[in-house]
Amino acid sequence: SYRNVIPGEISLSGYNYQYQPWNHNNVIFEAKTSTDVHVALSPDSEEGQDKDDVYEIVIGGWTNSQSVIRRGMQGTNISGFAATPGILSPTEFRGFWIKTRQVRTKLVITVGKSGENDPFMTGEDKNPLPLKYLGFSAFYGFSASYRNVIPDFGEEMTTDEPELTTYLGENHFTTTTRKHINTL
Repeated sequence: SYRNVIPGEISLSGYNYQYQPWNHNNVIFEAKTSTDVHVALSPDSEEGQDKDDVYEIVIGGWTNSQSVIRRGMQGTNISGFAATPGILSPTEFRGFWIKTRQVRTKLVITVGKSGENDPFMTGEDKNPLPLKYLGFSAFYGFSASYRNVIPDFGEEMTTDEPELTTYLGENHFTTTTRKHINTL
């Protein structure tokens, strides 16, 4: 098993990201809140960050009714709005995954529920940012709790493509084939 990136459980209030260094393509986590899970993938930590140069994944926004992926905090949508009524719970943790991959010159971000292989939301950016930090936030006037934040190395991922090469950062690539990963 992998070490949790965030030990235990963290509770956040308001719209203020807490960042951790992150050098993985995929993350799984659990969240508990009545509305607005906010996850950021960013080239920089909070200090000095350009608020336009971040990917913001909103799950259960708009009073737990819609989800979206955008470039920038409150920025331009890079996915359509996904109808996700009741996806979050204020009383129990719900699990989610976020996967990123480079497809030619685009970055593709997919978001799904734990236990489901198919994403409920997909976004694409033709001018990809390097992803070095992972951030979590609640939203104005709300609190959110997060736990079990770990990398997902794709052991359970299946793909229709026979081979998918993913850039992991400086000279590190992985090749994913059906049901297993090899590091080159």
